[in-house]
Amino acid sequence: MVEANPDYIWIDDDVRFGHKSIGYACFCDNCMDIFNKEFNTDYSRAELKKAFSEGKTDDKLVIRNLWLQHNRNTVNNLFAYIEHLVHTLNPEIKLGFMTGDRFFEGYDFNNWAQTLSGNNRTEVSWRPGGGFYTDEVNSGLAMKAHDIGRQVSVLPADMRCIESEIECFPYQRLKKGANIIALEAASYIASGCTGVAYNVLSFNNEDLDEYEPLLELLSKRRPFFDLIVQHLGRTPIKGIQTFWDKNSAVSGNIESGYWNGWPGLVSHELYNIGLPASYSNTNADVFILGKNNIYNLSSREIIGLLSKGVYMDVEALNLLNEKGYGEYTGFKVAGSRTDDCIERLTDHPLNGKFAGRERDTRQSFWDTPPISLKRRIRRLKFYLPNSTPPI
Repeated sequence: MVEANPDYIWIDDDVRFGHKSIGYACFCDNCMDIFNKEFNTDYSRAELKKAFSEGKTDDKLVIRNLWLQHNRNTVNNLFAYIEHLVHTLNPEIKLGFMTGDRFFEGYDFNNWAQTLSGNNRTEVSWRPGGGFYTDEVNSGLAMKAHDIGRQVSVLPADMRCIESEIECFPYQRLKKGANIIALEAASYIASGCTGVAYNVLSFNNEDLDEYEPLLELLSKRRPFFDLIVQHLGRTPIKGIQTFWDKNSAVSGNIESGYWNGWPGLVSHELYNIGLPASYSNTNADVFILGKNNIYNLSSREIIGLLSKGVYMDVEALNLLNEKGYGEYTGFKVAGSRTDDCIERLTDHPLNGKFAGRERDTRQSFWDTPPISLKRRIRRLKFYLPNSTPPI
């Protein structure tokens, strides 16, 4: 490919762990040997599998984090080889990588981008994506936009060429309407991208005339796309963050069950009703916190989150209280009921003009008991100027 003298070479998103029937690889003899040498361990495959999924929670977190770092290193070593080969032959060629959510791989986009840049700091491009191939279920567009937002949030701040991939696989025009494709472009730019790559044309021997209406619409919409990029660029996105980080994969099925490498993200309807979404823990104003998120956080990180706006379920609240953060959560569970209840909004400034409104939550239908909460009386602690709070 280098000998063809292209302007850039994209590394495809199929460079990943776990696709189709392979599952969350790789545990071959060679990879096991590399892992044991990296961390001075001596695990067999059977022993490693057991360590991932059995025993104390803290022990499982340690070994899972080591494997996650091993996966990061594996991808990085591949990219270091590609970068060295390409830039030794032609230092002017730019490299790029196409991604999706890459939790089991360790989501190490920032470091991988630096590796692909090489010693000469050649410009690197990125193509964040995800699966939204047809417009049968349009909530998939919003889900992909959130996937892309996470991916962009961990890229280097100075990266400028971030092109979302719009994919219409299997490239049949009736599978996705032109208006939806145009909406995708705007949505993905709003999630942090600085451009769009259209993977929409057929690979087969067929008349391309049916693509003309699509190209005409995209040409008409392009000034709007350019305007968004011009005014937003790499501006950090603020709003509500469903908490995640590069280590989120380690907490899946952490209490019991087989570790499958998936993080168990909090998927919340608040993200899809128009409230602004944030994808960076640094820039979020409010955090939606799930129980699984808590396991891999330090005390400092937990207290930092609880010092801001947090929206959580009862499971997360109970775990935090059990871990000794009750004075920071401010609430504890007072009880539950099995009969149907009606929620009434209280006369509180947060509810504003909606105070007194009632909402039937139908616990008997959803088979979820209503929980009552009790406020804790918070005891304030004071420290001398030169002392350090115990966090």
